[in-house]
Amino acid sequence: MLNSYPFSTSGSTDTETFAAAASYPDTDFSTADGEDWVQLSDNEKYLMVSQAIDTFNSSGKFVITEVPEWFLDALNAFYGDGNTSEDQAVSAEKVSNVMLLSGLAGGVFVE
Repeated sequence: MLNSYPFSTSGSTDTETFAAAASYPDTDFSTADGEDWVQLSDNEKYLMVSQAIDTFNSSGKFVITEVPEWFLDALNAFYGDGNTSEDQAVSAEKVSNVMLLSGLAGGVFVE
């Protein structure tokens, strides 16, 4: 008899199947990329940027002279909403790299 489900349930539970199929954005600023960024809520973005600023400041290499909102604006402008071909072309760029480059270019990362 044929299985009437659209997927096989043998060997895994419904929860495992759902978890494997679900896509959760990465919230670690050092590994997250543009695909993750556009899926985050505003609160998650703020927390990620705040964590990144703390990490950059504690490294001793830089002093950051701007608040998280500056970086939120820069990252949102860089990644867009993820729907255009231009947005998708930069989606593989890591959040940490975009923060560093925009901060250096904008003069808000002081060595």
